[in-house]
Amino acid sequence: MVTQSIADPAIRVRGLERSYGKLDVLRGVDFDVARGGNLALLGSNGAGKPTTVRILATLLKADAGTAEVHGVDVFTQPGRGYPDMVRLYGFSPGSPTGRPAIHGSSRSPTSWSA
Repeated sequence: MVTQSIADPAIRVRGLERSYGKLDVLRGVDFDVARGGNLALLGSNGAGKPTTVRILATLLKADAGTAEVHGVDVFTQPGRGYPDMVRLYGFSPGSPTGRPAIHGSSRSPTSWSA
């Protein structure tokens, strides 16, 4: 899939990869979020939505790729840490409690405001 690059985005992700053992969860994820824009991640359970959010919030390390939030490289500047990173963007988990949905829904949206 070809993604159009946004000049000076609030969030930029390129080639993001993450595996848990032999299970590839993220494989070459690319996206930009414009400043003042919104991004919603929709997908089936296991599609990597929370993994992507945890990587952007510096709570989890990616296996490969690059990610910036308002110009802060979340891989080379991890000292900024979670509290600083979540101040840079708004995050709405798929459930009001922030915990994974345990009811019968097979889709759980995750969204950001940048």
